Amino acid sequence: MAGIRVVSDQGSARSGQKSSIGVLLLDVSKSMAPDDQKPPLPIHQLNDALAKWLDYARELEASHRQKEFTELLLAVVTFGGAAEVSVVSGRRDASPLAFVPVASLKLDPFRADGNTPLVAAVRLAMSLAEQEKAALRNSGRDFYRPLIWLITDGQPTSPETGLLDLRGLDDLCKDLAKDAAGKHFRFYAIGVEGANEEILKKLAAPSNQYVKLAGLPFKEILEFLTKSVENNAVKAGEVDDDIAALEYLKG
Repeated sequence: MAGIRVVSDQGSARSGQKSSIGVLLLDVSKSMAPDDQKPPLPIHQLNDALAKWLDYARELEASHRQKEFTELLLAVVTFGGAAEVSVVSGRRDASPLAFVPVASLKLDPFRADGNTPLVAAVRLAMSLAEQEKAALRNSGRDFYRPLIWLITDGQPTSPETGLLDLRGLDDLCKDLAKDAAGKHFRFYAIGVEGANEEILKKLAAPSNQYVKLAGLPFKEILEFLTKSVENNAVKAGEVDDDIAALEYLKG
């Protein structure tokens, strides 16, 4: 996780230091715990990878090993389960307080259930990123372009039928393309085993920042998140570098 400084509260960033803003979208729908699969279930593997990633972030903070710092403020949004779409970091609404420094982030293990309200989740992530940017501007703080990472093993499904539901997808893709072109944020669509690659590709157009992976390499995906934050801060966010890193995930 080189290149990222994790801090204990939002007010602790050094004077003149830019913050990195990230929204992590996690699919916790029923497909993450299929009835016919033996343990460890995908949801358990995701929980384990997240716990280790956060432990490493706290270790970095304690050791003060880093020389190049960027504060990472992260909001975590889950989609699936009884609540459909939930902010599970900071405050539970669409508020700038949904963002917390990585080292302060505490997540309970996720349970998988329900359908896949992917469109609503991405919409919320876009709103959160814009609100956090406004909050940082109002406090006189500078920041890098926000990053939104979508991790899913499926496709949008209807709460009524559980079947593929494309309602709102076209409009979402248009807005994603417009906002990405306007440099409002960077959006990455990452699919693991079972994901619909055509939908990932459509969501990520025109930047093409998507990848469909075999298996459930959550550890490697979280390492990519770290790399994309570094790239955004240190290398001025060259898209080609991010695409290369996504391709690297394929092994």
